[in-house]
Formats: sequence, C-alpha cells, structure tokens
Amino acid sequence: MVLALALGLALSVAGCDDDDEYHYVSENCDVVDLGEEERYELCCTLRCEGEYDWDEYHEHCSAEYTCTDSTGDSCPREIIEFYGYPECIY
Repeated sequence: MVLALALGLALSVAGCDDDDEYHYVSENCDVVDLGEEERYELCCTLRCEGEYDWDEYHEHCSAEYTCTDSTGDSCPREIIEFYGYPECIY
C-alpha cells in the first residue's frame, strides 16, 4: 500500500509543470536641483525576466538610463557627465 501511494505521488509530481517565469522592474533615480527652476532627474531602470525550470535558472536583465529636466525634455550632456547616473538596483 505504501509503495502504491509513493508510486502514485511520484507520477503525479512528474506530470506537474515546474516552470516559473517572472518579470522584474526596478527604478533608481537621483534629483539634481540647481535652483531657479533648473531641476534634473537622472534614472536607471532595470528590467529583468527569467525562468526557473526545475534545477535550471535563466535570467536576462537590461538597464535603461534616462535624464530629464523639469519640463520632461532631455538633460544637457554636461549634467549627465558631471552628476552621472545612479546605480541600477536589483
């Protein structure tokens, strides 16, 4: 009886799909306020996707760096060079 129960459990587990996919987004931003309505936001957005498949693990991440001023326009290159982007946070 115990053997039959163990065999049944093993067969039911073997039929299960153990794949788990995930997507992850993390954003880290720094604000530079130079006064007189001169404000900039430098950000790193990290996007990851991966899959767990039984005992295997695969992940791919990509980082996107942005810098915008208070009106939503792109930052001057000098701001990016001087202050730099913040680190991407996983």
